[in-house]
Amino acid sequence: MHSARVISAPLVGLLIAAVALGSPIVTSVSPTPQSLTATRTTQIVINFDSAIDPSSINTSTVMVWGRWSGMMAGQFQMENANTQVRFMPSGNFSAGEWVTVSLSRGVKGQTGDSLARGYAWNFWIRSGPGTMNLIELGRLPVRRQGEGHIQTYGAYAGDVNHDGWTDFLCPNEIPHDVRVFMNDGAGGYNTFTVYPIPGGNTPSTNEGVDLNGDSIMDFAVGNAGNDSVTVFIGVGDGTFLPSRNYQAATGVRGLSTMDLDGDGDSDLAVANEASDNVSILKNNGDGTYQAAVN
Repeated sequence: MHSARVISAPLVGLLIAAVALGSPIVTSVSPTPQSLTATRTTQIVINFDSAIDPSSINTSTVMVWGRWSGMMAGQFQMENANTQVRFMPSGNFSAGEWVTVSLSRGVKGQTGDSLARGYAWNFWIRSGPGTMNLIELGRLPVRRQGEGHIQTYGAYAGDVNHDGWTDFLCPNEIPHDVRVFMNDGAGGYNTFTVYPIPGGNTPSTNEGVDLNGDSIMDFAVGNAGNDSVTVFIGVGDGTFLPSRNYQAATGVRGLSTMDLDGDGDSDLAVANEASDNVSILKNNGDGTYQAAVN
């Protein structure tokens, strides 16, 4: 009896190890998670415990997203016998912005095994020193000529047309719309375009991100009045396609985007004030969403 037990234990251990060794594992990353010192031109380095298949590394499986600058283009370089991936951005991040790097299960080892699950982390781009003395340069009207109270509630700043300048979008609760201000390249915002939300009600909480994997900024906004999420797909020139609504739960008051299932696209997590729950909407991969799971 004793000899049987001694033999069986290491055999079980060997079998478990053999299964685990098939999937590559991220061992370290740079910049480090939540670091505050990365520069605008920082390169991103990911180290694995085993060699990676270079053909599995691309902007769909390793996504680099700046909170304001949008999806970052660049080149990948394999190093250290393919155990290290280096991403060299083709442009600059925005000073002070939050950057997300997300790896999908499409990253594969040389044996063909995928990452067991997605991997993501965030870091901050360092800002230069400032006096903290803020000077008002001007005020921009969000209302159209002769329009009454519209109750602008929330805003998102981001490079909608990827020209290197920050644009901004404002949801408005009373007319149920989103108004898009495009930067003129000199920091000015002289006009805006109104995007109505048919079937929307009291839009407020919002987020900009690439929802359909084309490296163009899209926009999602939660409607507190009718418990839905509205998705706008960006064209790339600062305009958006007609919106589409998705049902969440009662009293949408918070919205976040993230790759929840490691498949390389952005899912939606919606916080619902009145129903005291969170709605998860999984992306179909093209910027459309499955029915919410609460």
